Amino acid sequence: MPGASARSATADARTDAWPGAYRSPPWLPGGNLQTIWAATGSRRLPPDQPPGTTAPLRFARERWDTPDGDFIHVDHLEPLAPAAGPPPRHLVLFHGLEGSTQSHYAQAFAAVARQRGWAYSVPHFRGCSG
Repeated sequence: MPGASARSATADARTDAWPGAYRSPPWLPGGNLQTIWAATGSRRLPPDQPPGTTAPLRFARERWDTPDGDFIHVDHLEPLAPAAGPPPRHLVLFHGLEGSTQSHYAQAFAAVARQRGWAYSVPHFRGCSG
């Protein structure tokens, strides 16, 4: 295809020009291996947090009714103690199609948010919250 190489060259130039461009680690090339590793080798807790040293992650579910009669659930991480003011940051995670608040990556992000004193929420797409 005559236009394909031009498009590839343009995409490569944009990727190379952006200093924050993602480059996979040499030991984990390709999306399939990265997906498998994330599901089997990643941690639910931050690396500096030994297991058993944190309070359980508890979530409060909020329901948003939509104008078309459907609803969206949003799970909010419950803070360990009442905050004196608003949290400094609010991390929102949109999970994958088969994900939930209990997914390993959602739990890992929740642990990091709690450790940093941030609010954390996970909205569930329609039909994904049970």
